[in-house]
Amino acid sequence: MKNIKKLSDSDYRYLVFFLVTWLVMLTSSCGGGDKPEIADVGPDSTIKINSTQNQDDNFIKIAWNDVETATHYRVAWSTDSMFSAESQVIKNITEPEFIIENNFSDVVFVKVTAIKRIEQGVSEEIILSSDFSKFIFLPIAPSNLKILSSEGKNSLTWDAFVSETNFDVYRAKYDEEFNNASLLGNSMIREFEDVTIKPGERVAYWIVAKNSAGESMPSDKALVQSRYFGVEAFRPLNDTGMRDFISDANDGLLDGAPTFYSEEPESFPGQDGSFGRDTVASDPDLGGIAGFNFTKLDVNGNALSGDYSDGEVWTCVRDNVTGLVWEHKNRVRNSIRYSETVFEWYDPNPESNGGDEGAQRRCEPHNTYDHVQNANQQAWCGLTNWRLPTTNEIRSIIDYSIPRKTQTNGLVSMKYFPNIEYFDYWSSQSNLTRPERAFAFHFYNGNMQDHNKKCGLTNYIFSVILVSGDTIIPSL
Repeated sequence: MKNIKKLSDSDYRYLVFFLVTWLVMLTSSCGGGDKPEIADVGPDSTIKINSTQNQDDNFIKIAWNDVETATHYRVAWSTDSMFSAESQVIKNITEPEFIIENNFSDVVFVKVTAIKRIEQGVSEEIILSSDFSKFIFLPIAPSNLKILSSEGKNSLTWDAFVSETNFDVYRAKYDEEFNNASLLGNSMIREFEDVTIKPGERVAYWIVAKNSAGESMPSDKALVQSRYFGVEAFRPLNDTGMRDFISDANDGLLDGAPTFYSEEPESFPGQDGSFGRDTVASDPDLGGIAGFNFTKLDVNGNALSGDYSDGEVWTCVRDNVTGLVWEHKNRVRNSIRYSETVFEWYDPNPESNGGDEGAQRRCEPHNTYDHVQNANQQAWCGLTNWRLPTTNEIRSIIDYSIPRKTQTNGLVSMKYFPNIEYFDYWSSQSNLTRPERAFAFHFYNGNMQDHNKKCGLTNYIFSVILVSGDTIIPSL
């Protein structure tokens, strides 16, 4: 064996320095250096996505754990589970949260990638990526709720998005709101029949859509008065309003100025003022006098409280005796509801026109049929069953106790119908023996007369006041 040279102390120091330097370099190449540090992202070392959404929002808010070394995030989402290129939407953002709006889809698939820009933004490095996450949007509130009332049931239909799997139907009293409504039933399709309704009952409905994510906000409120059927179809009309008496049948016959008495003379018994509702219900606080009982309604059909004097404030008037809702005429010129607008009588339906449809746009741009259609399309006071009234129904709001010489408008309550004119108002009824003629009611004297449906030399064009509700005994 060769002799091994003994190292000097200086050699030992040099060798130790070399080994330490080598170990430091080795550690740097295996450990830190230029390699990006990964933030604490959990045991799976991935991006975790969470979501939140509210009923009254039409979006999902997603958020994820922040990656410290990331300069920005790339959010990609699609409504297609295959994440096809044409369905993707990609956004670059700097904060670890993002809002995805619901563009009429039920689900969205999301992927988030953490990115670090390097070389002054020329290139970039992917640090971490999330898995594909699936989120379900809360359903959108149903719309266009419509109600058709027929004998013994109310049939509801509505519009909704395809992803909404089922619907809850709520019902409340006519003047109540959703927080007082009760769950009526559930439907897997966009229609429902309420067979628990009572004849003539006034109710409100709402629809709530549901899916696996939760419930929508309720639909807009829809109002209806159910049809009367069976013996209840013959419900009472208002009385005449007459509460005064005359001395005999000839009183006022010649000069038109009878002498009225507050009590019925024994010599002339059996007068109208001794009979009917107007003899027992004359409290003005009930919404009228002489047995009349009305309520003013706003544009949505809600009852108005207070004594409004401005005729433009309310849109409709509900007769609390008959259950009918009447159009409130306005004083806005060029408005279809202007009190002086006149109409031609026209009804193309052979089942209701008495055998003669009348005329449209022969003398006037407005006709009764178009007026009814317009009212139902616009859902005046939330109602969609507007129509021309029968003669009996028109007569039911006339107060014959009002002296004609002192009345400034028609023979109706000035408090509830201040814009009814002294004109003739069309009814829905044709003359059975002369179907080319229809009956109109004169609000000046309370008389009824038939007129030619087709305007001509005499220009038979009259005013109209529409009514909503089931027809009350359409006889003369």
